[in-house]
Amino acid sequence: MNNEEREALIERANGWLQNPPDDADEYDIEDVQNILARDHLSDRGIKALISLIKGFRQVITLNDGEVKQVAQAQVALLGVFQQYPNLSIPRDKSAENINAALVKAAKALKRDA
Repeated sequence: MNNEEREALIERANGWLQNPPDDADEYDIEDVQNILARDHLSDRGIKALISLIKGFRQVITLNDGEVKQVAQAQVALLGVFQQYPNLSIPRDKSAENINAALVKAAKALKRDA
């Protein structure tokens, strides 16, 4: 497990502690706290931590302002896709690549007309 995965696991475990599932008892919570309190997390500690918090999914909600932003972005994107039905979004979303994809979609639109 690399450092990035280890940090993600620790973050997930901290989220688990903040909102433990209904089936977690006080001993599970104490075990997770003890594992996280260690200076160095061994492979055995990682495996124990994974088994204790297995299945935990962090619930993320959006506030009203964020929901409104998403809705506005959806309307804007829908308009672009309606204008350029053959548009493919490039993996590398640089301005140059997006421009090239739009040019390609515009040419396809002319070709299909």
